[in-house]
Amino acid sequence: MSSEQHENEEKKDQDPGPTPGQSHRALADELGIEDIYDPMFGKDGKVFCTAGRDAPIAEFTDDFLILHPPQIPLDESSAGENFSNQCDARGILLDELGQPKKIPAATYKGCPIFFLGEQKPGTYKHFATVIAHDGSMHALYFEQGHRLTTQDIYELRNRSNDGELSSFEEIVCEID
Repeated sequence: MSSEQHENEEKKDQDPGPTPGQSHRALADELGIEDIYDPMFGKDGKVFCTAGRDAPIAEFTDDFLILHPPQIPLDESSAGENFSNQCDARGILLDELGQPKKIPAATYKGCPIFFLGEQKPGTYKHFATVIAHDGSMHALYFEQGHRLTTQDIYELRNRSNDGELSSFEEIVCEID
């Protein structure tokens, strides 16, 4: 490699410097984070929390929780990352690999239980659905008419001996 190529490679590896409106210092340095014993910080009317110099820094807003990397400066102009749930044509939530998200070891009359993309209003809890042997989908309810969420299914599964939820008399489902 020639000396000119070597110099060009070194320039690529160097920090290009701050963009307009951005400082040189990492956010952890800007906030003065030293260790995990003082987790709360404020800057420009914002509230930040961290678990140490190398941990992500959480910013609390009225509507969101924003996680910032500690090693780069705070950049207000960058676009955030949007998260969305993917569902199949039936409305079943898909996991990271694009597979229907199933509740492990939980069954109702021998049929698997899955996450629906639909959430309980005002919460982040997903409703659960049973897929019968014929492929039909059925909601699960408590006797009082409350639809079961995946959290309810996990709690009931953990109370059962084998994950079979049809043994709980308070659960109602339309499967024959």
